[in-house]
Amino acid sequence: MIKKLTPLIPILFICQLNAQIQIVDSITSTPIPYTHIRVIGKNEGVMSDYNGFFTLDSAVKASDSVRISCTGYQPITIAVNSIFHSDRITLTPEVRALEEVLVSKKRGSYKLRELGITKGPKTQFFDYSVTAQNGTIRAVYMPNEYSLSGILKYVNVFVTENGFPNAHFRIHVYSISHFAIKPDKELTSSNIVSSGTTGNEWIRIDLTSERILIPENGCFIGVEWFDHPQASYFQDTLTFKGVTQVNNKLKDTIYTHIRSGNGIVLGSRTESYKFTKNKLWYRTPLSDGWVNWCASTNEALFNIPDTLQSGHVFIQNENNTFYQVPCINVEVSFPSEKIDLKYDDPKKRKLNKLERVKEDNFMYPQSSILELFSSLIKAVENDDIIYILKYLCVYGDDELNDILSTMKDKEDSIGTYFSDSDKEKIINHFTTIINNLDEDSIVKLDPHHYELKVNAELYNLIVNNGKWKINPYTYRIMK
Repeated sequence: MIKKLTPLIPILFICQLNAQIQIVDSITSTPIPYTHIRVIGKNEGVMSDYNGFFTLDSAVKASDSVRISCTGYQPITIAVNSIFHSDRITLTPEVRALEEVLVSKKRGSYKLRELGITKGPKTQFFDYSVTAQNGTIRAVYMPNEYSLSGILKYVNVFVTENGFPNAHFRIHVYSISHFAIKPDKELTSSNIVSSGTTGNEWIRIDLTSERILIPENGCFIGVEWFDHPQASYFQDTLTFKGVTQVNNKLKDTIYTHIRSGNGIVLGSRTESYKFTKNKLWYRTPLSDGWVNWCASTNEALFNIPDTLQSGHVFIQNENNTFYQVPCINVEVSFPSEKIDLKYDDPKKRKLNKLERVKEDNFMYPQSSILELFSSLIKAVENDDIIYILKYLCVYGDDELNDILSTMKDKEDSIGTYFSDSDKEKIINHFTTIINNLDEDSIVKLDPHHYELKVNAELYNLIVNNGKWKINPYTYRIMK
């Protein structure tokens, strides 16, 4: 009898795998939509549907284990063999300690402000949309131009009429490391799933109950795509009018462009690489790491003349290389009172007497502490000393006059602001700081001011209008 039953065991196992299993909340018993089920040690996995049901593939073995996770719930690891004994799996809501938020009792002391792209897509252009595969998250940087902490109230997403406007999507909110413009810790404590209706509309998602504190350096908003249940790979052809240049004359031309997608298609606006370099990231369902959306661009090829077949000379640079940025913005409640800085911006008129220098945030970015010190090194290498003093530094009292006087003495004695040995010492010093940066080395003093401690030395930093700067008297730049 045992010999007769043995051949049936694999068949019974496959039947169990093909049976639908539901994932529910351990407290409310309600279905948990779009939960990730990943086979441990393998690049395999599935996702539950909106009602929490999922089916394991027949390639999964009884000896395998899976990790089941969803935003807002404690992940669990469970053996595939144990899944046979129940048609339900429960996840326990994750309890997070929310940061204390101080709310002023003064009437009108807080004001709702928007961060991100607040305009809809320009639909007259054929390429105005962004989509993704099932379970993929696209994250967009929301710089905090006010450089103050605020409470996140709403996330707004523009959904076009393409694809399936009523398909579901999930909202994520991520913090940003002080040392890199990249999604870091998840701030969202709930499984926030939303959808559009007919498309070409702003979808407003209320996150007030999340009590998310948006820090001075901004946040990332992630949109996770889900396939529509009726999707059979949407595809249509868009026809639009344009012009081409023939024999130095413009000729009316009809163009076609194929658009496709199984879920929502977000509206987008075109921005140059100069502004999108670290703004766009994505993560696939079976990956643990983030990938820079613009990583394929090779900056080494910038500003190299290239002759086209037409005879025209084309020069690719940071201003004419473009990416589509999803139309996403957030509404944040900021304190309306003005906070005075301990330091002043350098007196530009005094610096202009020496040299006129324009700000270049692409050459010398300063959106994070790491970018600030990297820009300081690059500026020293390029002998852009005035740029350092004018845009990368802040000053207290009459410090600038002292620095300018020291620079004058240097120039009179050695004919330049920095000797080669000076430059080497400064670059080595800043490189040492970069190599020893970590989250524990920075202490927040107040909404704009920070203290950085590296190798027992202290550095005073401020962040204002989304840009980090250093007080040169912390480390005397002319030393």
